[in-house]
Amino acid sequence: MQEGECFQVDELFRKVGITDELGEACKTEAALLGTEELYDITNGHDICRYLGCTAREGKGKNLGEERVRNILICSYRKEDFKKTKLYGSIKEYQSRYGLCFVC
Repeated sequence: MQEGECFQVDELFRKVGITDELGEACKTEAALLGTEELYDITNGHDICRYLGCTAREGKGKNLGEERVRNILICSYRKEDFKKTKLYGSIKEYQSRYGLCFVC
């Protein structure tokens, strides 16, 4: 998205194939939020699915959700993950309950 460009919720839902009643409810709710708020509640698989539908390779073929996910996984370092709130929350949870998910 270019700076100053509006977030096109309808186009996003159309590209990822959400057209049922849930999609309508989500679009209504999303229309009340700003761009930053939308990004804050978007899950990784949502972003991968959207990018997979919009990113093209070669002769116009979509990259697809799985390829985008694989690209992101390969470019994300463990050191980067350790700086996230998610990592901190997981460490706190595993410490509290004597579990081990991340080292």
